Amino acid sequence: MNQKLLLTQAVNSLLTTSAVPATLTIEQCAAELAMSMTSFRRKLSQEETSFKLIQQKYLNELCVHALLTEHININSLVVKLGYSERATFERAFRHKFGITPAKFRELSLVGDNSSDEHTLSVIAQNMPPLSDSCQRLLSEKEQDNFNLQRVIDIIAKDLVFTGRILGLASKAIYGKTPNNIEEAISRSLGINTVINLAIVYSVKDALSSHVEQSVINQCSHAFLSAPKVFQLLRKQSSVTVKFDNVLIEQVLTFALLGLLLLCHKNNNKHQLILHSL
Repeated sequence: MNQKLLLTQAVNSLLTTSAVPATLTIEQCAAELAMSMTSFRRKLSQEETSFKLIQQKYLNELCVHALLTEHININSLVVKLGYSERATFERAFRHKFGITPAKFRELSLVGDNSSDEHTLSVIAQNMPPLSDSCQRLLSEKEQDNFNLQRVIDIIAKDLVFTGRILGLASKAIYGKTPNNIEEAISRSLGINTVINLAIVYSVKDALSSHVEQSVINQCSHAFLSAPKVFQLLRKQSSVTVKFDNVLIEQVLTFALLGLLLLCHKNNNKHQLILHSL
């Protein structure tokens, strides 16, 4: 990959050494690299990028990094980013990130690591209980008689969860639409996936009043689809690596839980997390 992006790296190096990277032009960049404009544009196109995209990405990263980790004065940052005045910079920043630069910096500095960890721990400990079907699946999954029929018996009493399983298993990514809950589990999802789904949906419902609905919907949709997408990519890959599918699904599930906890309204930095999403 590095061989393919040598020109992109060279442009980034020029931006890094420039006192005011926002004022570096494509003509100056091409001249520094001893290339004609036509050749410069063509080779960047071969790397599936352009000078404007590279420069904008660099400036965005420079801006966010400076606000998060440095004590640089915002007025000085405005000059470095090439804006004529602070008001113009603040409008552009708000349009891009939905928040002012000063507020962004303020949110990033709220609390120290120990207090943040304590807050997240308190939130996790005080979460509402999981659904009955979820608790039963978790408590019985290690028992000898825990099989497909037992899973069906447990979730049959939870009509909402049953509907969710059928809905997910009916998506095109899982192939043929199941005729019933047994086909949905045995052919499309699998028992381990159903257990993980029970956790995801229980947490989603429990946090509905504590996390913005748009975040819950976006994140849960992504994480519910992720295991199947991973399976499909693994089948298409020529890499002979043995994957622990059960572990991977658990990691994906608990990554979702962690993300939702970070977005919890009682978390000191939840607004910063929302804007980063």
